[in-house]
Amino acid sequence: MELANRPARARCLMAHVNKVHSVRTIGLVAQELDKTEDEITVLALGMDMEDGLI
Repeated sequence: MELANRPARARCLMAHVNKVHSVRTIGLVAQELDKTEDEITVLALGMDMEDGLI
């Protein structure tokens, strides 16, 4: 395992890379983008986890 060979400080820094800093509701996003909630829902359902889904 590569992580076992790294210093403890480096392992600690890596653990926080994917930390969530904010969450918004679909309603708020739709309002900010001047779209309907249904349009945002369809867009979100087509996203992969790498695209920012929680």
